[in-house]
Amino acid sequence: MNLCLQRTIAVLTILLIAAVDSKAPRSILQACREDAQRLCMHGVVEDGMHCLFKRRAEITSVVCLSWLAARDGCLRDSRNVCKAGSSFFTCLAQMKDSDLTEPCLGSAYLKSTRMATQWKASRLRNGEARAAP
Repeated sequence: MNLCLQRTIAVLTILLIAAVDSKAPRSILQACREDAQRLCMHGVVEDGMHCLFKRRAEITSVVCLSWLAARDGCLRDSRNVCKAGSSFFTCLAQMKDSDLTEPCLGSAYLKSTRMATQWKASRLRNGEARAAP
């Protein structure tokens, strides 16, 4: 399949996903935005996700809590399969569904992670292809 067709399919897929539910968060940062702003943006520059993990007991958003639970489940599952020192995101994107358990399996967090990892890999391949003589 040529590069132009691949890009067209990727864009159409993203638009279709957005059209299905444009209000659904597409990343953990979107899912937890309100809690992060309320709990972590008080004039102190701090990593938003790190802050949310430290202040998890104060999170009020059910959506944010479900994304964090899915992330925790995916992290546990990856520890059983991935090699020590490997990238969590790359490993998770490559894991088989049979290696995953709830709440990771089928979660929006997993879908988001896999999509972002595929997009990043595609960008790297395209960059390498352009750099080659």
